[in-house]
Amino acid sequence: MNRRFTTLLSIPFLSLSVSTAALAAEEDNAPGAMCVGVGHDLRVNAQGQAENPQAVAVTAICPSERRLINGSFATRFSATVWVSDQSTQLSACCRAVSRVPNGASVVESPWSCTSTTGTSSNTQLTIQEITDGWTFAHFYIQCVVPPVEAGKTSRILTFRSTQS
Repeated sequence: MNRRFTTLLSIPFLSLSVSTAALAAEEDNAPGAMCVGVGHDLRVNAQGQAENPQAVAVTAICPSERRLINGSFATRFSATVWVSDQSTQLSACCRAVSRVPNGASVVESPWSCTSTTGTSSNTQLTIQEITDGWTFAHFYIQCVVPPVEAGKTSRILTFRSTQS
């Protein structure tokens, strides 16, 4: 009788444990050096940051490997990006993007941008979550990095991807 009672008590705990794991989000940090420029090069500095030495703003793509969580691909993606915006003319802006390989389906968050004070050494941009259920879509962060101004370069310091 005690054996049967013990077995019945352990089933709800097993259920609770499995459902709690399904709610977990996965995060990872990556250096700005992982970002690549579109049409113009970004320069990687000794701190692993991607900086824009160009006289024009550069669009950067910062990849995030889509995660398998509990056997299924993540469907929600958000991010935090730390930037140094040295421009008094343009803001550094970033957004989350999900795209299928042929480009037919695109999901984009609104842009998150810095102010244009030109004195930012470390600004945190919180990127709004997007949802995409296509299993073959990929996630990335798209940023616009302002041009060099008065010898100072704006740069992407690091970024954190959050998936669930």
